[in-house]
Amino acid sequence: MLTGSGGNASGLTFKNAGGEIVRQYFNTADASSPFLITYDGTGGAEITLQADGDLILNASNGDNVGIGTTSPGKKLTVEGDIGGSGNISASGDITASKFKGDGSALTNLPAFYSSTTVSGSFTTLSASIASDVA
Repeated sequence: MLTGSGGNASGLTFKNAGGEIVRQYFNTADASSPFLITYDGTGGAEITLQADGDLILNASNGDNVGIGTTSPGKKLTVEGDIGGSGNISASGDITASKFKGDGSALTNLPAFYSSTTVSGSFTTLSASIASDVA
């Protein structure tokens, strides 16, 4: 057991032959203290979590985070299926290659959408709604 008073001098320190340092420690001695992992080097900082050789999480330089990918292209990139419950909120655009369902649960659409019926099969669907539609 390693016991300390908190702070980066109290935890575990790993140093490679090149002098790069990674520290793992509790920020304070309080029971509710956050656990920190810090990188004290000049090169690219990357944290990778693996289980049985499979990538679980990749965080690179504080930029993008990937789950199941070593090269996340966005702030959060997930390779594979995502499950959840509750709502999804976004303040920007939502882009998808496919939407499934009949749309019966869509809410908060402008009134002019209520009588619109879309049927058939689409490979690409593009639409624009003019702001002066009543």
